[in-house]
Amino acid sequence: MPEKICEICGQRPAKYICQKCGALVCEYDIDLASGYCVRCSKTREKVSAPDLAFKLLLLGFIVIFAGLALIFASFFILPLEAGNITGGGLVLIGPIPIAFGFGRELDLILVILAFLMIFLIIIEVLFIRRAIK
Repeated sequence: MPEKICEICGQRPAKYICQKCGALVCEYDIDLASGYCVRCSKTREKVSAPDLAFKLLLLGFIVIFAGLALIFASFFILPLEAGNITGGGLVLIGPIPIAFGFGRELDLILVILAFLMIFLIIIEVLFIRRAIK
């Protein structure tokens, strides 16, 4: 069986096949990351689309900015009446929720929100463990 020669350099034995054009190439004339020969890797399109992590980071900033804009707009839209003002929040430090707030009926909402966040963290950990296996 005759040894196949690299179609690009014509000198070394071919060990790989280009995934785009099907050329027989040696180890010096192939990009192992893409599986393309050096000719095809020069002509292929460069993908510059942001990955999922960047998209989620950008989405987080957009949601935070929208929330701040709503809070700022509420100062001009809602009248300030004494005794009717309520507010609060939930901060997660690791798996421990810290709820704070003032006003009526806020305690129940924050407790439900805290349990919901703990439940979501547990579900996320289970999905990550399942994905690793």
